[in-house]
Amino acid sequence: MRRIIVSFVFLAMTSVLFAQKSSPAGKKAESEDFIIKEKVEQEWNEDTWANYKKSIYKYTQDNRLVEKIEKLWVKTTWATSYRYTYTYDKDGKLIEELMQDWLQGEWVNNTKHTFTYDKSGELEEELVQLWEEDKWINQYKNTYTKKK
Repeated sequence: MRRIIVSFVFLAMTSVLFAQKSSPAGKKAESEDFIIKEKVEQEWNEDTWANYKKSIYKYTQDNRLVEKIEKLWVKTTWATSYRYTYTYDKDGKLIEELMQDWLQGEWVNNTKHTFTYDKSGELEEELVQLWEEDKWINQYKNTYTKKK
């Protein structure tokens, strides 16, 4: 079966279909008018669209993404599955993305991305860690070098 995903985007104040920068250093909505509050993804199932995933977004007053909740469609209802929280430094640069799973009524750590920047504010490193046995275990890191 060929899987096709279609997203339905419900915007806060407009129907324009663009919300935020994808750069890990940003995570800030371009404008208050373009903030995505909710996104629903569906897949084509033979002859009909079927719900697949719903994402709910929360922002700070200055339009920085601080939380995303993901829910998966299970039979006839949305089941809470994942939470992503975003932390920024004083300059507004993303320094941490934390992913947690919803298990037995509570959030449980899963994955953490930590971002570091050079003196000019350019992304320098991304460290990815997994939560295992009540501690963070290094998984991998990406190092970025800017063209001089």
